Amino acid sequence: PMMDEVGEDTGSSTETSSTETSSTDTSSTETSSTDTSSTETSSTDTSSTDTSSTDTTDTSTTDTSTTGDSCDGDMVLIQGGSFADLDLANHDIADFCLDITEVTTAAYGLCVGMGTCAAPSTGNYYNWNVAGKDDHPVNGVSAYDADAYCAWAGKELPDEWAWEWAARSRDMGWTYAWGDEAPGDTRACWSGGMNPPNGTCEVGAFPMGASVDGALDLAGNVWEWTSTMNGPNRAIRGGSWNYGNASPLAASYRFDNDPSYRYSNFGFRCARTR
Repeated sequence: PMMDEVGEDTGSSTETSSTETSSTDTSSTETSSTDTSSTETSSTDTSSTDTSSTDTTDTSTTDTSTTGDSCDGDMVLIQGGSFADLDLANHDIADFCLDITEVTTAAYGLCVGMGTCAAPSTGNYYNWNVAGKDDHPVNGVSAYDADAYCAWAGKELPDEWAWEWAARSRDMGWTYAWGDEAPGDTRACWSGGMNPPNGTCEVGAFPMGASVDGALDLAGNVWEWTSTMNGPNRAIRGGSWNYGNASPLAASYRFDNDPSYRYSNFGFRCARTR
């Protein structure tokens, strides 16, 4: 599929597409309070000071089995499982942590400031060095830029099958993260609603588009780079803000591009293996 870029894109030349597969108690350890004082030295009671009654704090192990307890605060736990894609190939997914939203321009800027990440491309529809875009997804970044940022943050890009597992809400197997209903105006940043955006949207602006695990923006806003290579290209997923057709926003929709390309509708989020 062609990328249907909106406006002039100064980050690269021609956008290439891949084969479209449209696949789819804590137990309180209580130290007993033994009264060792009450030493009577005369007919006068000299204070009966309790020197051992120390109120102990809870030393038991915290239960980390609940969703999110073993992931950073900006990530959600995606429990593993298996699924078959539309080509009937089976994919086994281990538990992993996934960023709740796409990496923002402000967060990426910290890596640039440290001298680790390259500055993104600039121009029409790009967010770098644009007032009011700090909470928008960083765009105009290549797959290599995404790799560098995630490594700097102690994370990595998800592979495309882990990404799809999260975006289909795991074994729910939905068309989109929120279910099978069309995105409409309340679930995604895309151009098919009544109020199409003029560029990206703030991350997390569509809470009704959340997955069962609480991940946001898995459909629309920016295409998300993954770690999976398809020949010389890198897989990207999720569709973007400038699409009026909802098909590319589907969890199973497959697309790839040259990993060095930087477009105004390309961004990413990071993952971490537990």
